[in-house]
Amino acid sequence: MEQLISRFALQAGFSPYDLWSRLVTDAGIPGQEPDLWLQPALIRLAKGATDEGRVQLSEVVRQGLLRLDGPDEAALREYLGMDQQKGLDSKTQNPVGTLSDTENGAAIQRPPVTEKSTFYVYWRVGDDARIVSELVELLELFQIIQRSAPIRAGDTPVSPLIPPTPEMLPDTTPIVAVIDDGIGFLNARFRRDKFHTRFHVVWLRAKNYTPNPPYGQPHPQGGIVLYRTDIDAILALGDTLIEGEIYAEINRSLVPVGAHPSLQMSFTHGTFVTDLAAGDDPAAPSPAGDWALIGVQLPSDEVNQTAGWDLAVTIPHSLRWILAEVLTCSNKSPLNINLSFGSFAGPKNGGGEVEAQIANDLEIWQTAYSRRAQITYSFGNFRRTNMAAFYKLAGKLETIAWRLQPDNGESAFMEIYASPPDSEAELSRLRMEVVVPGLNIAQTVAPLPVGGWVLINDATGAPVAVMAHVPAVTYAGSIPCPEHYLLCVLPTKDRPAKSAPPGYWRLRLQSTDHEPLAIRMEVQRGDTPTGYPRDGRQSYLDHTLAYEWEQLYASFTLPAPNCPITRWGTHTAFVTAPSAATLSVSAARGNPTCPPDQHIAAPYSSLGSPMLGTQPDASAYGDRSAGQPGILAAGTFSGGVRAMDGSSAAAPSATRCAVEVALANNTPLLSAADKAAVIAALIADHGIAVPASEKLSLGDVLITHTEGARKYREDYVA
Repeated sequence: MEQLISRFALQAGFSPYDLWSRLVTDAGIPGQEPDLWLQPALIRLAKGATDEGRVQLSEVVRQGLLRLDGPDEAALREYLGMDQQKGLDSKTQNPVGTLSDTENGAAIQRPPVTEKSTFYVYWRVGDDARIVSELVELLELFQIIQRSAPIRAGDTPVSPLIPPTPEMLPDTTPIVAVIDDGIGFLNARFRRDKFHTRFHVVWLRAKNYTPNPPYGQPHPQGGIVLYRTDIDAILALGDTLIEGEIYAEINRSLVPVGAHPSLQMSFTHGTFVTDLAAGDDPAAPSPAGDWALIGVQLPSDEVNQTAGWDLAVTIPHSLRWILAEVLTCSNKSPLNINLSFGSFAGPKNGGGEVEAQIANDLEIWQTAYSRRAQITYSFGNFRRTNMAAFYKLAGKLETIAWRLQPDNGESAFMEIYASPPDSEAELSRLRMEVVVPGLNIAQTVAPLPVGGWVLINDATGAPVAVMAHVPAVTYAGSIPCPEHYLLCVLPTKDRPAKSAPPGYWRLRLQSTDHEPLAIRMEVQRGDTPTGYPRDGRQSYLDHTLAYEWEQLYASFTLPAPNCPITRWGTHTAFVTAPSAATLSVSAARGNPTCPPDQHIAAPYSSLGSPMLGTQPDASAYGDRSAGQPGILAAGTFSGGVRAMDGSSAAAPSATRCAVEVALANNTPLLSAADKAAVIAALIADHGIAVPASEKLSLGDVLITHTEGARKYREDYVA
């Protein structure tokens, strides 16, 4: 393992999570068939933004060493002075690029490419293109910001997408986009009528190139794309259409054997969310029946491994693809995106991989096109998970337990940040020891120099974990992800490779100079998504002061006021970007008939933090009551109805209301005043203002409109 760490630590663009995942799976460069893999990456131009670098970079592309298929291809080709590939349109492939073209006869100048511009590219792993990641001369041309897991391409030539002639939408028709797992695009709730879909396009993402899909086209970066015409051709089967058989046929080419076939399940998270955000009954149409849809279904193997967090590349790339596709079907339509996914651990200052890139792309896109694009995030369901701790260290040696459960098939991670009021520079004063179960020897893992790492061994002397001091990095915009410590531990589940011992991992902490030092500790773990097979039990923090009486649950589960384990700041990291184009939504318990003073935050719904300066923007119903959890929306197949709770269910209800706000005002969301206007409109037309005492859990507005949710039996009036 030490040799592997040394090897990959020298390669640019590997996030610590990505590095660890490859070490665990021995998958540094896919081994058996190296010529059959593509390496996706996000790059920043650096020297490539100069005249000299531009010439050198264009030659790299001409030689085929760097491939540009994707939403940024036209922008980068134009910048390099290269001709567009046949079938690609400069406007539609350039959501954040440099081209100047026309829209309704008026010229639009794209933002200029600078050394800060970022582009999604890929290269073939194992052939001569490998030099892109190994030769210093080429690394001077661009900085590799991130890489995700390689895509299995096979030996079939990768072809560009050839979109059909689009059906242009009226300027007043909104577009709702969903990035999620399992999107039942054939469901009747997403049709204009029996034979016509409301989806402009759906990308079913996968980590493999699919050269001959039964429907749609293969996407150059993995998976299948179905345009409106492709879906309508399936719906033309009419009464003979069996949705499950279509999905099964698609999955046979899309999903590797043994992977989770989301669309064959009766319940899928993405179908449920899309229904709440924009679903409609064609038999009893509402205004939502005219809304256009775009869907990106995330790769099931990435969804099933949230701890490894390849989604940190996949999600922003999916958003950029959506922004490009919107330009192909509308000139002025407002865009609302729903993302009911989130990563718990992170800087929580807006500088993380996902939140920084999304906020930056939305700002650039809105400025370039003078139209609204807003994303709704779920705030999180982590309040009672004991995954966060706050310490004000000094001379006393503090001890906290990290309970690693047996039979966990995924790695466990912990991030440690200097917490306000202290800065990231203060991490040099952190001293930390780890005592591994079965080995009563404390191993010192901090302080470490920035960029340094140290192995942690078990009782046999074998390495089972690593502590790394991660440097600060700016992914996008002006807010950096600060330097921090990352503790990575092998899975505890028995497997042919080495596993970590489960149990009580003792973490001992103090400041090296015995002066006060505030730190924040957060666990990043592999939660099992809804509908997926459970993969063992998950880790959590433990402390002797974490067992006060909790009246709501009639159990001793409440951390004491002086316990380092905290419920404050237990939201996802995604929601912290200081962007006017984001709307974070927590889950409330109640229903529209409740008196205003009887609405409460759902007990699992995450809390904001006065220390971090965070709170949700809004809340919506995630539960009706303790005895009637969840709200009702569509199952995967037409006619199905399921119940689901959580902020994942609350967020799309807010998305639906945000669409109606955008229809009344389609101006870009670029300032705090713009965001305040959205909140004010939601209070005026869709909900009630939240008192100051509840804002850390419910935000500024509780959305009480539930048009997207199905009614319970008692809601119907005879």
